[in-house]
Amino acid sequence: PLPTETPLPTETPLPTETPLPTSTPDAAALTAVVHFIEAVGHENNLAVQRLLHPLMREWVATNCPEGQIATCLNILIPDEWGNFVSAVVSGTEDAFGGWNVNVIAQYELGLGQVGMCVFVRAQPLEGVYLINAWAGWISCTDARAQNLIGSSDAPNAAP
Repeated sequence: PLPTETPLPTETPLPTETPLPTSTPDAAALTAVVHFIEAVGHENNLAVQRLLHPLMREWVATNCPEGQIATCLNILIPDEWGNFVSAVVSGTEDAFGGWNVNVIAQYELGLGQVGMCVFVRAQPLEGVYLINAWAGWISCTDARAQNLIGSSDAPNAAP
């Protein structure tokens, strides 16, 4: 049997939430972050330096042993995790045209596990995205890994 009445538009259930617009991650910003994470993972200090904002280069020179960023960050990665393998990234645009990027880095002995969580900020400078902040470099199972962006309690934050 066919319905005898068509529901009025007001009787049609409305969605309970309006989807918010999402910005499309900037490929250049995400690429800069991936190259940064890969260079750190492979302890390629020269490649890392090329990806740092000038202010971060100053921070590294002051705060890392021998001014070597990859060495500085790799001391945070337990040897038992093995060698760096890959990284998964997702990002959101900040109010200043930069990108806040969450990274989950995987290591050879940690495949299939949670990995290491890192927050990295990429900021445009003269048409190129450079890294100007980071935090984390901790296991994603650590409760502090849930709120790395803009948290005053974020571990291993720079600057």
